[in-house]
Amino acid sequence: MSTSINTTKKTGRKKKPYQSFISGSTAGVVELLIMYPTELVKTQMQLFPTKYTGPFQCATSIVKENGYKALYKGGLKPLLAGTVIKSKKPLKIFLNFNF
Repeated sequence: MSTSINTTKKTGRKKKPYQSFISGSTAGVVELLIMYPTELVKTQMQLFPTKYTGPFQCATSIVKENGYKALYKGGLKPLLAGTVIKSKKPLKIFLNFNF
């Protein structure tokens, strides 16, 4: 049984376009909050392999030197891009929806 992007599996009811947009946007934000610091730590460890002994030590070192905001520095662009990508199809449906 195939379901469209606008149909829930359990009830078979159609979702409203704004619900898909909100869920896609939320997925983008949650992904950024989890993955951006992880990618930052990975990149720092690749750039400076002798400076850090492990990922936890790398993350704590970044926070001690620059504060918690350093884990998300420059994260606004990926946040906006990720949100748009995750909700591209629902956004298209939402914008074409006749109120």
